[in-house]
Amino acid sequence: MPKKGFVNDVNITLDGDCTMERVADLHALLAERCAALTGTPPSAAGVRVDLAQVTGIDACGCQLLALFLEQLRRLGIAACADGAGAEIRERIELLGFCTLFSGEHQQP
Repeated sequence: MPKKGFVNDVNITLDGDCTMERVADLHALLAERCAALTGTPPSAAGVRVDLAQVTGIDACGCQLLALFLEQLRRLGIAACADGAGAEIRERIELLGFCTLFSGEHQQP
């Protein structure tokens, strides 16, 4: 299961791989965080998913993170995923998730 370090309720640090092999654990973690944030007033700072310690990411991991961020945005909570190293950033860009992770993506 990915290790997690919550600085507070709005900062989530992921560690290790965010890949298909670990997507069930990642889903459980993100679902827990989403449930905890539902019904709370949006934070002025928003939710930040720190990817600095992520060592691998694939399309499944990107899709799950994108869905988590979009759900928070639907709840009126600003959300982004950032801090990834160069290799992970390149992978996210190659898979087409940069805009969704940056928080710049607007809902139609």
